[in-house]
Amino acid sequence: MTKEEMRELLRENGFVRVDGLATYRPGDNEESVIVADESHLGRWDYNNGIYAVVTTGGEVWIRAAEGAKPSSGFFETVTPNRSGCFVPCSNGEWPAAYQLLARVADPDYVTKALNVA
Repeated sequence: MTKEEMRELLRENGFVRVDGLATYRPGDNEESVIVADESHLGRWDYNNGIYAVVTTGGEVWIRAAEGAKPSSGFFETVTPNRSGCFVPCSNGEWPAAYQLLARVADPDYVTKALNVA
């Protein structure tokens, strides 16, 4: 599966790319940038109502567990290493709304803006 096919499948199943986005906790000024842990490549997991997928290429995608479930066989297709990854945005930390909305429209929004490959 190509990178573009993988991204399309993730988007069709309600996921949004979040790696590279800074997260904040309510009432806390500290920021933390979402990055994939190398040991989590090709894995998925679930925590506190959020699904996360870390692609083999190092992109981190999340979606809320509410609503339609991912399609049958979805996790087996996108995560060859099965479950066991960190789930960003599942413990009260969230990226800025504008950045998250920009990523819904364009999965490369922040990396393009920062000129990072």
